[in-house]
Amino acid sequence: MTPDVEAAGRLLQADPLVFFRTVLGATLTPDQVRVVESVRDNRRTAAPAGHSVGKSFVAAGLVLWYLVTRPGAKVVTTAPTWRQVEEVLWREIARAHSTALVRIGGKLLGTQLELGPNWFAMGLSTDDPTRFQGIHAPHVMMVFDEATGVAHEIWDAAESIAVGPFDRFVAIGNPTDPTSRFKAVCESGKWNVVEINAENHPNIVEGRVVVPGGPTRDWIAERLEDYGGRDSNLYRARVLGKWPEQGDDALISMRDVEAAAERWVLPTGPPRGTGTDVARFGSDETVLVAIHEGGFVAPAVVRRGQDTMATAGLIKSLGCRANAVDDTGLGGGVTDRLNEQGFPVLPVNFGESAQDKDRFVNRRTELWWNLREAIRAGRLKLPADPQLHADLTNVKYGMDSAGRIKLEPKDAIKKRLGRSPDRGDALALATWVFEEGQGLTEIYQPTYEPAFGTGDFR
Repeated sequence: MTPDVEAAGRLLQADPLVFFRTVLGATLTPDQVRVVESVRDNRRTAAPAGHSVGKSFVAAGLVLWYLVTRPGAKVVTTAPTWRQVEEVLWREIARAHSTALVRIGGKLLGTQLELGPNWFAMGLSTDDPTRFQGIHAPHVMMVFDEATGVAHEIWDAAESIAVGPFDRFVAIGNPTDPTSRFKAVCESGKWNVVEINAENHPNIVEGRVVVPGGPTRDWIAERLEDYGGRDSNLYRARVLGKWPEQGDDALISMRDVEAAAERWVLPTGPPRGTGTDVARFGSDETVLVAIHEGGFVAPAVVRRGQDTMATAGLIKSLGCRANAVDDTGLGGGVTDRLNEQGFPVLPVNFGESAQDKDRFVNRRTELWWNLREAIRAGRLKLPADPQLHADLTNVKYGMDSAGRIKLEPKDAIKKRLGRSPDRGDALALATWVFEEGQGLTEIYQPTYEPAFGTGDFR
């Protein structure tokens, strides 16, 4: 090896920014540069990040940099699910490997890249910490993608591996769960923390597409509207890269909503329960939510300015025999029409007394509490609808003087969100009739044509 080659190798090992530029041919955003510099200079780097900021790309590049520039190194990556390991981080690793300006070589198989005997990077998804045993080398890097969802036991196992002065531990992901180990390490003082704020992305700063696939000003405006403003927990976590300020009075936690969304797939077949929150004119929306076998929630059907006859027809078209409708105000017209046609419908008045009067102030509180418990227990799987998620995570509760549970007034929620939580109300109705009205679930038999879309809200 010539002195020039040796010097180049030392430079690449010492400075990952040179590796990104000369080997991968990548131009990094300022926040990505901060992450890379942190990994260069610190044993432990935590990067809570907003959406669409290129966090998985920078993690993939760091995997290749550490592996390629340290013969005999071992790099282990993990994420909460195998899908996240295989389809997110390792897809980025494969893309960077194949498009590099300088041929990296080695054997790339799915979620493993071998450069030589005992010289490799691999992806794991497991809740068994013993899978991390035996991973020892002169140079070790651990990478946690979507670090919020990684179990505490896996953190402990990884901490016991990446212990050398030149080893590296990188944790990156959306800061959605304030009870997670990811937040704990961010606040421990033992990790260098780099927040990645989508508002600082070059596309936003310059008002044009500098980085294809990155966030745009239109996207930011949509998130502000969907999430209920900059102070909402969803906006903090998914845009600003900051941890939610989740108080003890939050009815449904962001952690539980995120977990329910991770389990979701687009449902098929007829629904087993529907809930409809009815509006006619003005800013409020008529929202129908259907729940299918297994608790899979279909993307909401949303209408503005639709008359009650059309809403009744929409419910009937789904052919479900377990239907709950908010009967307050305009909803009464929908239930009257369905009753007139002999179609099964269960009218619900949110303001009426709860079935369990000793525990809940009113029916609305009771239904939302039932929704909370269904989400927490994993009985519901939620589509990636940002407005639905905002509805669910913005409702607070307390106790009255008799010790009964009560939701905050709906006007307070509307003021905070900038709109009515119609999707959450519809889901609360659908969840109740899905779980408690199962005796009504023989399927009515019109031609079944789903009224919902693909659910691709991302």
